[in-house]
Amino acid sequence: MLEISKNVYALGAFYNRTLGAEEYAAFQRYLGLAPRTVVVRAFNRLQIGLSGCYVYGLDYKRMLKRNCAAVKYLPQHPNGVQFALVQYFFQVSTNAGDVLNLVMAKTLTLQRDYDDTTHIHVVESHHQELITFPLRDVCCNCIFISFTDNPERGYICEFISGFVRLILRLPFNDAMALKKVTLCQVTSKPKIEPNNTLKFSGLVHLT
Repeated sequence: MLEISKNVYALGAFYNRTLGAEEYAAFQRYLGLAPRTVVVRAFNRLQIGLSGCYVYGLDYKRMLKRNCAAVKYLPQHPNGVQFALVQYFFQVSTNAGDVLNLVMAKTLTLQRDYDDTTHIHVVESHHQELITFPLRDVCCNCIFISFTDNPERGYICEFISGFVRLILRLPFNDAMALKKVTLCQVTSKPKIEPNNTLKFSGLVHLT
């Protein structure tokens, strides 16, 4: 465990990574100019705070039973709160000798503007675009739920006081794919409501 900024720790080994064309383009968009290298110092796992808010990038292949790649982040532009799936983290050095801690991630586009009165948000999970943003913009990790029967849409759930209780009303076709949801343990019997939606609740603990 290596502290790379205040209360932020890189877990596991660093490795040299050569950026692919799409990754290079995402990095270039972030910098606003052509990067001077295609080789970066990457790592796949992150811990925020000593209490343990963990983010494991999609490139971490040992995480098989759950997805810990979803993050909430606050970009430095008027769009406000956004969500993404982290691919990996990486570092680059500037000409001045400073080290930039960055995130390579896939976009999760909110269907509506962010609403801070709810902890469940609908996102578009198709046509994901690679983006790069500063690690300092990451607020916390989240839960991303998607259904194989409807891959164009997913749900982001924010943690509240160490756990998330999900109460979702889904179109019946989505609900039938409930067994394919990851990271959601159903704690109430699903109920079909008059508008042909299925309501269920579940509890996910932050570990």
